[in-house]
Amino acid sequence: MELIYEAQYCTSTCQVTDRYKANVTVNPGATTTRFNGSNLYFPDSGNFQNKHFKMWSVCQGSVCGSADTGNLLNASVDYLSGYGDRHGKVLTSAVTLWVYFAPWASYQSDGAKTHDADCEAASVGNACRYSY
Repeated sequence: MELIYEAQYCTSTCQVTDRYKANVTVNPGATTTRFNGSNLYFPDSGNFQNKHFKMWSVCQGSVCGSADTGNLLNASVDYLSGYGDRHGKVLTSAVTLWVYFAPWASYQSDGAKTHDADCEAASVGNACRYSY
């Protein structure tokens, strides 16, 4: 997933002053899901603060787990568990990038979700696989 939030300063023309881009790879599992982020803040005028993810698990249309990360580094690895045992069931994952935009004193966001992933039976393993 690619998540982006950017700010522009405009007079007669506009110029991007701050841009935060996160490429997130989701590795779903029957009991724990790993979110790998490759995060870049450039250009950086210092207007963005407390950049973090809210991670979500969706079990057959209902939110069944969520967690926030800490302030993001250039490379991040975060885990979400506590959504129950999904062996032999479907799991959807989602992530929201939250950025505190200091000039407005408010949080702004971008988000995305995965397709459904079919989780293996407990006797097979813990992986969940996307079918397209």
